[in-house]
Amino acid sequence: MSGGRDQAARDAALRQAVEHMADQLCLAVDQKVDFVVRSPLADPTAEKLALLINFLLDTGGRLIEQVQKQAEALDRRIAERSALLKAVFDNVIDGLIVIDTAGQIRNANNAAHTLFGYAPGALRKLRVNDLMPEPWRSAHDGYLQRFLATRDPHIIGSGRDVRGLRRDGSTFPMRLGVSEVHVGETHWFVGLVHDLTQEQARLQALHEEQQFTNRLFSALPDVIYAFDTRLRFLRWNQAMLDTVGMDAQTFANSSVQQHLALRDWPAVLKTIFDVFAKGEGHVVARIKTADGTLKPFEFVASRLLDAQGKTAGLIGVGRDLGEREAQQIALREAKESAEAAALAKSQFLASMSHELRTPLNAIIGYAELILEELDDGVPLTQSRTDLQSVRDAGRHLLRLINDVLDLSRVEAGHAQALVEAFDPIELTRSVASTVGSLVWRRSNRLQVDLPEQLDAMHSDPGKIRQCLLNLLGNAAKFTEHGEITLTLRPATLNGITPALAWSVRDTGIGMNAEQCARVFEAFTQADASISRNYGGTGLGLTLSAALAALLGGTLSVNSTPGQGSTFTLLLPLTAPPQERTA
Repeated sequence: MSGGRDQAARDAALRQAVEHMADQLCLAVDQKVDFVVRSPLADPTAEKLALLINFLLDTGGRLIEQVQKQAEALDRRIAERSALLKAVFDNVIDGLIVIDTAGQIRNANNAAHTLFGYAPGALRKLRVNDLMPEPWRSAHDGYLQRFLATRDPHIIGSGRDVRGLRRDGSTFPMRLGVSEVHVGETHWFVGLVHDLTQEQARLQALHEEQQFTNRLFSALPDVIYAFDTRLRFLRWNQAMLDTVGMDAQTFANSSVQQHLALRDWPAVLKTIFDVFAKGEGHVVARIKTADGTLKPFEFVASRLLDAQGKTAGLIGVGRDLGEREAQQIALREAKESAEAAALAKSQFLASMSHELRTPLNAIIGYAELILEELDDGVPLTQSRTDLQSVRDAGRHLLRLINDVLDLSRVEAGHAQALVEAFDPIELTRSVASTVGSLVWRRSNRLQVDLPEQLDAMHSDPGKIRQCLLNLLGNAAKFTEHGEITLTLRPATLNGITPALAWSVRDTGIGMNAEQCARVFEAFTQADASISRNYGGTGLGLTLSAALAALLGGTLSVNSTPGQGSTFTLLLPLTAPPQERTA
């Protein structure tokens, strides 16, 4: 019995020792301190148990310490990555917007707030479709719900160009890319917003520049072309196609050599190699034109470089030397015309000097003679002839001055037609009676051929009278012992407009074709010797032609040297409306 009691006592002591060690272990864990569990009982079993507990404590402590260090390192890495992600999110140039499945904005970076014109943090109070004008605003929620219901991506995972709406109501072009993000069971959508304003402005400027270059390229009259290092055509203008007589597709498949004269090809090929090597070149060669002829062109070419600065080909311009020769001829003719005009003006001034001085000398001379006669007591009645000579000289001088002034007004565009209704037959008879004495003075006969009746004319009778007086006076001056015929007939202008034609035919000295071509030019006469032999300034016919044009008609001449001339004044029955001048 005593043995049983001893065993029970040992078991009770062992339980008490275990409980004591357990209390020590709990105290060490709760207070988070290093602790060595000791057995209060000198029993092998209790000591083994204490040793095992200490081993477990030591091993577990090291494991816990290692886990804690790993957790701290992971926390640091997470903090660093979070800080990096936040820095990227806040500082990325494009806008970033995070929304939920309902379209509510959950987060947005600084660029997004700036882009849409909101203060930092203000976008979280909005829905994403508040940042879009119609029709994108109404469609956006449907896109999200359709994606969640059908998983049809449509715009999710891709980009599209839309317009954004700023806080101030203005809109701007933007490219929107939307991506789906899963965080646990939650769906988020991240939108990347890129402002296209500057990009589209640059593209528009580039497009306008290209349009301008293409129009300029096509409008230039010189041939322009470009080909690569294998002599394949890259570009050309319309003048190039017109010259060789090909359409664009045919020309693109043609070779450089086939457009040139065979014997010019070696020089052209050498020039091409010079351009590739030195950067520029110049050659004269003949092109086979659309009609099969060879036409000389002067070519200037420059090396064409690619983006890396390497030789990519050649661009050249060719100018038709025939056009240059035509331009040189035109310049030479213009120079000769200017010189002739200058000579004509000089001759006119010399003639005008004589024409003005002659009546002035007569007026002054006769006036002095009359004064001397009056001083000598000669009655004024005996000076009647001298006074008539003064009057005639004054009228002649006035006529010369009027011609110069009238021509100046017409050339300046200040002349106006005073249109009224009148009888053209009566006007013609009146003119004929006025010039009768002038015609008879050189022993000429005047024949007047008029119809019995004509409709009234609506034009300027004063200017028509002036034209007829100039024509008849001119005929009388260049005809002696001959016949002058004045004819009036109905006619048409341009085969349509009712008109009247006055013809003044004389049997005088006549003119050749060259003289007829120059007779209506200002400050000229058919021959420089005419001014010396017959007098006059050469303004009468010029003024008459200008007045005829003012009245809507024409003045023409038909003449043969030695057989006389015929001048025809053709005027419409009704003068055209007159433009008022200041």
